[in-house]
Amino acid sequence: MDKLNFIKEHLLYDKNTGIFTWNVNRQKIQKGSIAGGLSSEGYIQIRVLGKKMGAHRMAWLLQYGTLPNNIDHINGIKTDNRIENLREATQSENMRNYAHNTKNTSGYKNVVWNKKAFKWQVGLRVEGKKKHIGLFNSINEAVEAAQSARQQFHGAFAKG
Repeated sequence: MDKLNFIKEHLLYDKNTGIFTWNVNRQKIQKGSIAGGLSSEGYIQIRVLGKKMGAHRMAWLLQYGTLPNNIDHINGIKTDNRIENLREATQSENMRNYAHNTKNTSGYKNVVWNKKAFKWQVGLRVEGKKKHIGLFNSINEAVEAAQSARQQFHGAFAKG
């Protein structure tokens, strides 16, 4: 049995909530109970044919019949698997939709303190290459420049 047929036979998917429930009784699992659990990365995963599979990938497979390499959660909430919140993305596009790195001491995405210049520096990646946006005296100017640059270069995948 392939993944798609297994999912169709064993699970029910609610497009409005993004939640999967079991459509059959299984070992220690009752029909109607919510399927899956949280992975260490924060995604809902469900065991399908002996392997864990992301619920967002299962939702996409049910809706479109294919599995792209990357599926992005538009609102950035990894557990929100409503089909309207999912979109196909390249790896680069998917990375753009992440919030700022936790190691970023400025607290703002694409904004860092440049020790040599004693100014706030803004930079981001465009088509895999680093792009320097500029140096700014205030953090507010830098944040505005970063937001503007993300909108300009990342469009619908801009976040942060």
